[in-house]
Amino acid sequence: MSSTSDVLQNLTPSEFAESISGFLEAPLPPDVADAALRSTVDWFAACLSGTLDPQAVPVTDAIHNMRSQGHALALDGHRGAAAPVALVNAVLAHAVEFDDFHLASIFHAGAPTFSAVFALGMDRRCSGSDILSSFVAGFEVGVQFGLHGCGLKLAQQGWHPTSILGHLSAAAGCAALLKLNPIQVQHALGHAAVQAGGLMSSAGTMAKAFAIGKAAMGGVMAAELAERGVIGPTHLLSADPHGLFPTLFHANFDPQLLPIGQTWQITHNTFKPYPSCQLVHASFDAAQAASRRLAGRLVGGVRAFVNPFALTIANHFNPNTALEARFSLNHSVALGLLGYHAELEDFMLQRVMDEALIDLRQRVEVVADDGVERWSARLEITCQDGTFFTETVGAALGSLGCPMIWSDLESKFLSVATPVFGAGGQELLSALRDFDDPGAIDIIGSIVSRAPHG
Repeated sequence: MSSTSDVLQNLTPSEFAESISGFLEAPLPPDVADAALRSTVDWFAACLSGTLDPQAVPVTDAIHNMRSQGHALALDGHRGAAAPVALVNAVLAHAVEFDDFHLASIFHAGAPTFSAVFALGMDRRCSGSDILSSFVAGFEVGVQFGLHGCGLKLAQQGWHPTSILGHLSAAAGCAALLKLNPIQVQHALGHAAVQAGGLMSSAGTMAKAFAIGKAAMGGVMAAELAERGVIGPTHLLSADPHGLFPTLFHANFDPQLLPIGQTWQITHNTFKPYPSCQLVHASFDAAQAASRRLAGRLVGGVRAFVNPFALTIANHFNPNTALEARFSLNHSVALGLLGYHAELEDFMLQRVMDEALIDLRQRVEVVADDGVERWSARLEITCQDGTFFTETVGAALGSLGCPMIWSDLESKFLSVATPVFGAGGQELLSALRDFDDPGAIDIIGSIVSRAPHG
């Protein structure tokens, strides 16, 4: 691996594949390993929250009914072959919008990437250390393709960035785990690029999580096909006018490829304190802060100023389902003003249909403002007695300006692990903190296999 002090260089696709092929040869720097462990704990928390969501069950049941055989472990306690288990876990990880988010690339990297390498690693009985390093390799690959505005452009043109980038990150991580040679890596990425797809308009439905699951599954299969000598296209991630991104954009695209390990984007990963679209978090934080200033006064009206991108994604202004509520700016504002904590139950149907919330949602006007960052929001609140005040949040909780630290992640994990495993949740957390230690994988597998819904 190259150090971050090296001069940045743009690689050819073959050189890029070579940096992926040899990634497991050197240990991760301590700060990168810590970032990877934090992402791992958060991935498990997101998956376990998905097991608690009734909307995810029909999807995972349909996949388990395929009855594959293997040693890969799903977070609902089932075992099977790597590809379908990766699909299950990625669906669970994204089911309630509680998974990680890399802000610069608009990429939920953990759901497709860790789901793929964890399933393949368990099936092949790899070490926790190799699984963790492979996850980092896949993470860095997916993020690279989303940088320089590419992820944002994908979303603005109607593509779901994670459903696109996740195929590449999952394939790269699995290729690193299988220690494929550079030519095989190129074939794996080619197989992944052919499958890449997903629409941003799926937000608010389980189809969005399913598309991310397909990215995880596709990445596993892409690497396994390349391992077996199946030739894939090697030009789809280059500047070729018929490549993946030029085709998606209907415009030229010249990817800027750096050696994996020359920069460490995983250290900039962010984690969600609330099970909802990241674009509503700042508005909720502002509303929750404003609720403490109301002092019993009733709200007459609210104007919420947000980044224009938030208005294009979180625009379910009259949510009728739990999933729509997770993409509703005015639902989050109403939750905060009424003193709720944006927990799992606050996005369930019973809460969504609460009359007081419906009434307050209708008084929230959302305004696009180019001067507001994606992780920021400003509220203007007019009370029924005529009182007027503003509340501004410059950095939502969980964003880079106000990050979740280890204690926050542990609390988040236990909040969803305890309902599933009881006291075993703490035992699982301890094993996850030692994920790359010998024997930790066996402990994790033993605990997860005891899942009562498995």
